[in-house]
Amino acid sequence: MTNAGATRGFDPHKDYYAILGVLDSAEDIVVKGAYRALAQRYHPDRFEGGREAATLRMGELNEAYRVLSDSALRERYNREREQPANQPVEILETDLNKGSVSGFEVEQYRPFAERLQEWGYGEAAIHEALLARGIRVAVAEYLARTVTIAAVQRSMPDGSVGDAS
Repeated sequence: MTNAGATRGFDPHKDYYAILGVLDSAEDIVVKGAYRALAQRYHPDRFEGGREAATLRMGELNEAYRVLSDSALRERYNREREQPANQPVEILETDLNKGSVSGFEVEQYRPFAERLQEWGYGEAAIHEALLARGIRVAVAEYLARTVTIAAVQRSMPDGSVGDAS
């Protein structure tokens, strides 16, 4: 957490809703249920992906739950994350062609991002983990998005993304 985040009690750049896998409009009981289910899944004594990965994931889950379960803190978080300066930069496939994201960087860090996705990390958590390794913001956003999309495509029967209509 940055110094600014420490004084707020949260980091408006993190998507706590995505970390817990709930909608922004989720009621307290839904947030609590999601947290409990994920906490059981990623408990360091139970998680098969390794103690270090489980500890990191539990830290994220605890932070997200702490913010979203406190109504005053959640309200402040929602206000601050809605400010335009806090909105994530949209990374498109064309960024790779424009040179803002190099193919070398993407391929160098793709296995790490894919492993996090396999362990159940969401897009926001993958992004944060990549940034923690010192990877450029554009590369982290691109990888987090493409790895997440690829996982969704693999889970669809026909490999497509979107509604069936």
